[in-house]
Amino acid sequence: MQSTEEKIINDIKELNGGRRFVNQIEPFEEEERNRLSGETRFEDSSLSSINMSSNDYENSSVLHDSQQNFGTSTFYISSPYAVRLANKRKSLSDKTYCLAKELLMTERTYRKDLEIVNVVFREEFYRQNTVESAAVDRILSLVDPLYEQHCSLLRDLEQRLAFWEGRPSNRNSSGTKGIADVLLLHKAMVEVHARYLENLSAALELLYIELSENSDFATVYRHFEAQKVCYLPLTSFLLRAAFRLPYYEALLKELLSCSNTQQDNYNACVDMLAELKTPSENFEKKILSLVNFVKLMELQRSLIGFPNLVDKEREFIREGTLFKLTKNGSQQHMFFLFSDTLLWATRVQGGPILFRVRGRLTSTEIHVAPTEPLHGVNHCLLLQSSHQFSLVVGAPSERELRLWLGDFKRSIPNGNSGSPDDKDTEEEDYEDMDEVINDEEKVTHVNTSMHICWHRNISVSCQDLLLSMKHSMSGYLLRKFRNSSGWQKVWVVLANLCLFFYRSYLEESPLASLPLAGYKIMRTSGTDLVHGELIFKLLFKNHEYFFTVENKHTFDRWMEAVGICTLTQEENTWL
Repeated sequence: MQSTEEKIINDIKELNGGRRFVNQIEPFEEEERNRLSGETRFEDSSLSSINMSSNDYENSSVLHDSQQNFGTSTFYISSPYAVRLANKRKSLSDKTYCLAKELLMTERTYRKDLEIVNVVFREEFYRQNTVESAAVDRILSLVDPLYEQHCSLLRDLEQRLAFWEGRPSNRNSSGTKGIADVLLLHKAMVEVHARYLENLSAALELLYIELSENSDFATVYRHFEAQKVCYLPLTSFLLRAAFRLPYYEALLKELLSCSNTQQDNYNACVDMLAELKTPSENFEKKILSLVNFVKLMELQRSLIGFPNLVDKEREFIREGTLFKLTKNGSQQHMFFLFSDTLLWATRVQGGPILFRVRGRLTSTEIHVAPTEPLHGVNHCLLLQSSHQFSLVVGAPSERELRLWLGDFKRSIPNGNSGSPDDKDTEEEDYEDMDEVINDEEKVTHVNTSMHICWHRNISVSCQDLLLSMKHSMSGYLLRKFRNSSGWQKVWVVLANLCLFFYRSYLEESPLASLPLAGYKIMRTSGTDLVHGELIFKLLFKNHEYFFTVENKHTFDRWMEAVGICTLTQEENTWL
């Protein structure tokens, strides 16, 4: 007799045609692609025929970038302009269409992320008959209704866009100039999202408790996160799911600005925005605490020597690399600033990224001031406490110095008073607190913000993380390396401050990732090897990548979203 969990899994597979993932082109889309195969289109060329091994991509487990030579597997074109507008009708370049296309692209990724939790994680967990978890039951009970709603929504969006991109007469048909009515048809998802947001905090807290107390469950959890399909930590998938309704609201407001008041699409926009008003207000009230809790969970798994980091009263402010300066020289450390505490740690040698806490200062008692350069480090800060302990640190750049100094000054007045036993601690007090970490217990994800900060000598704040999640993107881009002669079409997902590359959106797992922190994003100019109004480049040291898209709206959206994730722009104003 089938268990309830097995029945759910089988129902999902039956819904997906016996597949674990919904990763095949729907019949109407396949027919439309075949019919349009004579046109040069940005997305009609299937990547499944491209003979590319994973070695052709950047190794996703290595942060350092490397130059690749794609040879015959590269998609060659004579000019980016030949792709971006070749054989395109003008109606397919207007803003209404661009917004609809963006919604479809991001919805594909959103549904796939839900599948990773609702299908892959469900199978992985219930395959272990001896492991029980109330946290998993609660998480899946929250995700499953979302998954069902968005499977249905995605089918309707695919049909609308396929019809819109079909025969020229379809583009002027009544009821097809927009997607607001499709969202309105699925307004029942608003209540599902509201329940998800309301209960997510309790589910995450229960997950943290069980990971700490149930070693068997923790092992299953790590095995799941080690799979290639799980390109982000599980908690990141759960957190990203909460951002979808605010995305719809922002997109509909843009759609409203370019709609005629006499169009049906305008009224549908107004009605759907009314449905989203209250949930969006609740989102703004709750999301910062959720982002903070997930970040504390992530740090707890990667820090040795500070076991009680996760605390509801503790707020994460900033993490990043600073140089600890002593009379013997300078040494790179990771620093973690919280509302009540400053921690610094050193890298544990060998294996995945782990850090051992070396010292602590209570935030309420820190006095911070710029100081003179030392040991060739120009941007220095003096940290002093009431216990006559002082620490000189150096920032890798003037911008990093300014960011740290600003956060120090903002956090000190708001810090919580430490308990009477709290004291400022130097390195020696932590030497005997090293924990024994087995190989199977080590964190496997290399694209966490901590890992990126360590390798790129940069810092990230809680506001940076929140802002990057609000500007997640996905879609097809054409990519070109500096020394390559052609353009390669890739499906790109922007998440957790990284670009993840796939052959197509049908792929289950990414073949490469590019952490963006430290990169500069720029428009191309006449001095570049390739240039054009719809081409942007990413530059870090001697690594240079070019990307092009098919219209100005998509270009602006990628420039904005990627720019936020590079962490190199001046104070962001998009939040």
